[in-house]
Amino acid sequence: MSLKIGVKFCGGCNCHYDRTALVNRFKDKYQDKITVEWANEKEIYDFLLVICGCSRACASYSQFQTKNPPMIITSDSPILLPDSAFEEPKKTVGGIFGELARRIQKAFMHR
Repeated sequence: MSLKIGVKFCGGCNCHYDRTALVNRFKDKYQDKITVEWANEKEIYDFLLVICGCSRACASYSQFQTKNPPMIITSDSPILLPDSAFEEPKKTVGGIFGELARRIQKAFMHR
């Protein structure tokens, strides 16, 4: 099972934050479990990563379609998908989102 991941970058006002390197580390971590592409309004994604260089998180993303709530990334922390995202569809989207929300919250608490 390969998850389709869309990526949207912010405008890039923080030149010290290498958004491309963050996405490359994410791709390396999940390798054959995901397909990553620049977000396209005509596609539907399993997850949408909105990569922002600061906490303002100004990147727009409402034009994209995703099966799960968008993941807004505002730090250089590793991007983690919930383990349940790779299981056969026996869990509800709510269950996946709950797991995802817990991981994101945990990552932000350790900044």
